[in-house]
Amino acid sequence: MANASTGARPSTGHIRADVQGLRALAVLLVMAFHAGLPLPAGFAGVDVFFVISGFVITALILRQLDAGRFSLVEFYVRRIKRLLPALVLMLVVVLVLSFLLESPLGPQQTTAKTGVGAMLLVANVVILRTSGDYFDAAATTNPLLHVWSLSVEEQFYLGFSVLLLLAWTVGRRSPARIRATASAVAALTAASLAFAIICSYADGPLSFVSDPTSLAFYSSPTRAWEFGVGALVALWAHRRTDHRKTGERVAILTAFASITLLAAPNLLVEDKTPWPGVMAVLPVAGTAGLIVAGTLAPNPASRLLSTRPAVWVGDLSYSLYLWHWPLITFASLRWPGTTTPLLAAVASVVPAWLSYRYVEAPLRAARPSSRVTVFGLGAGTAAAAAGLAFALGTVGVAVVPAAASYRAEAATLPVGRASGCMVRDRPYVPGDVDRCFTRVARPRGWVMLVGDSHADAISNGVVAAATRLGYDVLTLTGAQCEFARRPAPSQFLPNCAAMTNDLLDRATGANPPALVVMSHWGAARMGTEQDWPQALHPTLAELRRARVPVLFVLDVPNFAAWDAGQPAACRGGLLDFTCTLPRQEVAAIQGSARAAEVALTRRRPGVTVYDPWPRFCSTTACSSVVGGRLAYRDFAHLNAIGGALLTRDLQQAMRTAMRATRR
Repeated sequence: MANASTGARPSTGHIRADVQGLRALAVLLVMAFHAGLPLPAGFAGVDVFFVISGFVITALILRQLDAGRFSLVEFYVRRIKRLLPALVLMLVVVLVLSFLLESPLGPQQTTAKTGVGAMLLVANVVILRTSGDYFDAAATTNPLLHVWSLSVEEQFYLGFSVLLLLAWTVGRRSPARIRATASAVAALTAASLAFAIICSYADGPLSFVSDPTSLAFYSSPTRAWEFGVGALVALWAHRRTDHRKTGERVAILTAFASITLLAAPNLLVEDKTPWPGVMAVLPVAGTAGLIVAGTLAPNPASRLLSTRPAVWVGDLSYSLYLWHWPLITFASLRWPGTTTPLLAAVASVVPAWLSYRYVEAPLRAARPSSRVTVFGLGAGTAAAAAGLAFALGTVGVAVVPAAASYRAEAATLPVGRASGCMVRDRPYVPGDVDRCFTRVARPRGWVMLVGDSHADAISNGVVAAATRLGYDVLTLTGAQCEFARRPAPSQFLPNCAAMTNDLLDRATGANPPALVVMSHWGAARMGTEQDWPQALHPTLAELRRARVPVLFVLDVPNFAAWDAGQPAACRGGLLDFTCTLPRQEVAAIQGSARAAEVALTRRRPGVTVYDPWPRFCSTTACSSVVGGRLAYRDFAHLNAIGGALLTRDLQQAMRTAMRATRR
């Protein structure tokens, strides 16, 4: 990102103040979105940045190509000096804070992996592989989540500069060169946009990735078109033969239309709007339009963007982008509250200014060093930072008491996950039913365990209890798949309804089970589904008509809200590591979900309720550690140890449920 002077003129030499002010708009949009302000499409500030980068870098390279002094090596040296020092400083601070404040049971490792990825210019790939799935560490609490866009931008710098140089050599005269270059950039831009739309609107997993929408959001091939649009604007501006200013009226109309396009997504975007799909064209076109308008003639928008405050924020935009998100995540970790993100975003101006004043600006203005020196220092600094990040993944676990054993215990898989009988990231097939039975010699009948991932989380206890009673056990559950004839759509199981209907048909058929054990992630469903848990009424009624008893297992204590992004059951780092929360806080996390499940099953014939809370909670506190062993895989799912912990209780509850039906 090139910086402008702090003057209020539309341009200063090759640096345009209005473009610098546009950077200010981009970073303020992103910060406002992360701070929780009512800008649902504030994240599109990243798209604005990408267009600006495409424009600025292309214009820079074209000027140097025209002058016959473009050097790939020199170009990369300037990028290292411009981007790396401030990034490394932020990364080191984040790693230290992660060690002190983040749990070593997952969050520290996610931060460490992302830090290594940032130094290798592949943070977007790391984040793509470690997010987008509620079983993995949540992206929203990764203090380095924001560096994905920096890796995408750096990948653009590496690849696009070579492309531009190759395309430039096709023509021998300047007009031919511009046409050849523009044709190549336009073709790649169109291909990238098409790929982004395909991934953004894919209904199910593509053959090469389980989550195409995350691929669309984080990958370079699906973001290249945004840089390409900026590059095409630069190519258009470069080839203009008539440099007389166009009428201000045309510039004003272009700017007005562009501002409308930039603002529109905040009125149109919803939580599930695919991005960067068709909707992303609006801010991209709006950004390009503002740059075009400023190129045509001075206009009110370009004058506003060129004011001293706007240019000052634009100067700080890189540092503001680096620092605001880590401060928001760590502050929210320490002081959860609705105003915390906003206060942290405002406070991030201080480290951003210090970083700009004492790191970014001095190093950029320093006397030119030899290319070998810059590459060597850059490589050494990046390697040291990557090594520090790598160390974080092991040091925290080694230093925090009991963390190493807890991490090993958290990884113990329930029966379903271990055997593939908790279906996720693939379609259900009818053969899963027979494959997912646990058999006993001379069975008295069979028991069916159904529900979503929380049902699978108790599968060790269900299998142990049922087999001790002499029953075969079918453990077939589906990620985010409720046990109903018409279940809500599952992000992780494309044919959830086919599986639940087959299971209900089996349960109410000629050879019904002696018992259906049912459990779901109640708190998450209360937050996302309007008819939960009433959606289970028809299921329970159908089983009742078939005289099949039901053991309804209430959800286990959740140690974080389903949408809070707290991936581990144990919180805190070296300063305040704990696996225990006040019972009142856990009850608040569960909200109305627990009461709704009780109300659904209260005095319902044929339904016996088992409450697992007494295994984890006293009258005052709840703990994810029972008998010195960690019973949870993450903040809400039991591991194999936790599931087995319920065996005796489940065995008694099964007896009660079966006796009640016989009466």
